Amino acid sequence: MGSVKSAFEKNVLAIPLEQIFSQRGVGKQLEISKKYLSIRASIRELGVIEPLAVHREVDKGDGRIYLLLDGRMRLRALKELGATHALCLIACDDEGFTYNRQVNRLTPIQEHRM
Repeated sequence: MGSVKSAFEKNVLAIPLEQIFSQRGVGKQLEISKKYLSIRASIRELGVIEPLAVHREVDKGDGRIYLLLDGRMRLRALKELGATHALCLIACDDEGFTYNRQVNRLTPIQEHRM
C-alpha cells in the first residue's frame, strides 16, 4: 500500500515579513470591515493562532522568497501592528487556490435547490 504525501512540511517557520509576497492585496474597504478589525484585534491580544500558508519560490540569489497561499488579512494585520516575522506553514506544492476556498458554505438544501 502506498503512503500519503504530506501537504506541508512538518516544522512551522518564523519568516521575515519582507520575504512573504501576496498576489492579492487587502483593499481599503476590507481594512475597515468587521472581519479584518477582529482579526487585527485578535493578533494584537493573542498573537497569530493559525499560521500563514506559504510556498517557497525559486531562490533568485538575493535571499528566499515565499508566495502567500492563505492568510492575506493576517499578513496585513501583522504588518500594520509592526511585526517583523510571521509563523508560516510551508506548503510542499504550489496550489493555485487557497485552502479556505474549498470550504462549502452552503447547506445541503441550498445546494440541492440550485
